[in-house]
This record gives sequence, C-alpha cells and structure tokens, in this order.
Amino acid sequence: ETVTPLESNMGWVLALEPADRAFVGRNVVEARKAEGPRQRLCGVVLEAKGVLRAGQALVADGAEIGTLTSGAFSPTLGKGIGLARVDAAFAPGKAGREGVAVSIRGKVLPVRLVRPPFVRNGSPRV
Repeated sequence: ETVTPLESNMGWVLALEPADRAFVGRNVVEARKAEGPRQRLCGVVLEAKGVLRAGQALVADGAEIGTLTSGAFSPTLGKGIGLARVDAAFAPGKAGREGVAVSIRGKVLPVRLVRPPFVRNGSPRV
C-alpha cells in the first residue's frame, strides 16, 4: 500500500493521459510523481561470497537505505544478485552510492548497486 509503480520502475504502465482518466490511487501517484519517488528499484550484486535473500537490509554509513525484494545466486555471473528498493539518493546513476553493504546473518558484506538487467543478449552487464 505504500509503494507506487514509480518506486518499482513501472511508471510506464500508468495511463495518466487523458487527465480525466480515473483509477484507484491516481491522486497518490500524481503526488508522488510531483515530489519525486522516495525509493527506486535497483539491482544488487554481492561482492563477497554469499547469497542475497528478500528482506535483508542494505546499509550505508551505518544507516539503513533499503531492503532487498528478492535475491538468488547467479550461475551466469558466479555471484549473488538481487533486486532492492533503496532511497532515491542511492539509485544507480546518483553520486554517493559507494560504501553500500548488506547485512547477512550478522555479517556486513559489500554490494554494488546496478541497473537491471544483469545480463543482456547473453553477456553480463555488471
């Protein structure tokens, strides 16, 4: 209920035109679009051994900046990968997204935030 399609990189599915088109939640989507999404969905690549899982917290400078929505081991990349909603300031393409880590069973391991997809046309993008 707190996540709009804008935070899930799905804004393209919204039919906001014509302006009189009504749907449940339109006022919330328009307000969030005007202020800018609070979070963004991005890819996460684990830089150490391990497997990412949904619900794990992403941290930077000791503060939680997001949560993994999914995770698995990628045989193609040979690394743990996942998707996460992170604070918009940490989305790929923004400055200051270095130093991000994931908390896995009490250990803090480094991750890299990337734009999905992880593999395109059979070639790794990360």
